[in-house]
Amino acid sequence: MNIGTDLDGVIADSDPAYRFFIKKFLGRELKREDVTSFFYEDCLGISIEEMNKVWDFFNKEHGWDKIKPVNKAVECLNKFAIKNKIFVISSRPVFLEKVTKDWLDRYKVNYDKLILTDGQPKLNVVKDLNITHFIEDRLDYAQDMAKAGIKVLLFDYPWNQHSEKQSNLFRVENWDDINEFFGTC
Repeated sequence: MNIGTDLDGVIADSDPAYRFFIKKFLGRELKREDVTSFFYEDCLGISIEEMNKVWDFFNKEHGWDKIKPVNKAVECLNKFAIKNKIFVISSRPVFLEKVTKDWLDRYKVNYDKLILTDGQPKLNVVKDLNITHFIEDRLDYAQDMAKAGIKVLLFDYPWNQHSEKQSNLFRVENWDDINEFFGTC
């Protein structure tokens, strides 16, 4: 199989680091359950321009290096990689390619290819790679892929709750659920 996976929120437990730097920069604390939109500026009631200042601060302070893996993500992906192709497809900006590769190397994630889409929808990339299964946390991307016939495992987070039941879209709580779905890890 060709398995695609998002990075932030799926392999990398990014949300705690994002919230830490939001508090450090803006002095505003968000709990995980407060993050009810994929876009932090919506949760904070601030402009995109103000949120971009937070991201600039995050980059300047090497926030990407402070992110830890999601529990069991590396273990499961590495087992999946024995018999499947693994494509890490992230919405991160292209200028973060080296930082991202270094992070994947540091945590010894086995994958075949890394693609950074710079915030563009992932569906075309996923279709071009003949991906049959995708692991995601962003609802609109997950719904688009599921409608296109790709089986999507969607991490169940506060920021992706506004959906109707959809075939090919399976909610998962953790990597144990993903393992059970694939029956591998």
